[in-house]
Amino acid sequence: MSAVSPAPPVVSKTDVERRAEILRKALKGLGTKEADIIDVLTTSWTAKRQAIAAAYRAAYKTDLLEDIKSDTSGDFRKVLKALSQAPEVNDAKTLHHAVKGLGTDEDTILEILCTRTNEELNKTSNAYFSMFRATLISDIKKDTSGEFLEVLLALLSGIRDESERTDPIQAKSDAEALIKAGPKKWGTDVKTFTDIFATRNFAQLRETFQEFEKLHGTDIQTAVKNEMSGDLAKSFLVLVQLVQSKEEYFAERLHKAVKGLGTADDNLIRILVSRKEKDLLAIATAFEKVHKKSLAAVIADETSSNYKDALLAILQNAV
Repeated sequence: MSAVSPAPPVVSKTDVERRAEILRKALKGLGTKEADIIDVLTTSWTAKRQAIAAAYRAAYKTDLLEDIKSDTSGDFRKVLKALSQAPEVNDAKTLHHAVKGLGTDEDTILEILCTRTNEELNKTSNAYFSMFRATLISDIKKDTSGEFLEVLLALLSGIRDESERTDPIQAKSDAEALIKAGPKKWGTDVKTFTDIFATRNFAQLRETFQEFEKLHGTDIQTAVKNEMSGDLAKSFLVLVQLVQSKEEYFAERLHKAVKGLGTADDNLIRILVSRKEKDLLAIATAFEKVHKKSLAAVIADETSSNYKDALLAILQNAV
């Protein structure tokens, strides 16, 4: 989570206005020009896409999002909307659906809370309140409970150290605390696990897990599985996986999205759009290493038409 993303290109006002004009003609000209829409949105970084949407509104007195909704449909519309909205808006809408939809989507909640930066989580919380007039914390409290709820609240608090600094003395101390809280305790002290897992940076946690195995003779995944169950265990296992390899975690999420019973398009779109400017190329490399087939080839097999073209363009323009 602390890895620095590449710096976005400088946003030029002239280029932004030109791109807004291309979008207007593509959406409202004679027939929708899907290729032009895909090109503009997938070759622009997040900041530029937001600037294009603002320029579009200023020039044409209408929302880009509304024109996308009226002139496109299906999964193609979904991916264009995700590209057109601010990341925090996408995450806020996704979390609202995850906690308010039919059954709680714990996997998606964990994906967002465990992989966003402190600043991103804060922006998402603010966007959530603006859109739904309720706090994200209050809605999560209504929909989850017990120790799993406490883990989610700790993750949402946005107090994780985001540096790359490691302290071997702290790692050993934390490993000893985890052993006392779990394997050596009658009943598990989940609070100790939560305090450590939700606040240490990932590099520090990596050292802590190595110390844990050295001192206890069992890896941290096995310990979590032995000490916990259900959503509580899942939350800590997600964090362990992210500490070990964020790229492999997302590669597996993508594999489940494209290879389950029907494509989980919302998950596929969210991951591709949210990781496009962070680590999507590394995720695609991890995907191919594990599954022996490129992510692009799998997407081409499992999707079609303009939707497929948009997803592949995101991959082609990723970093």
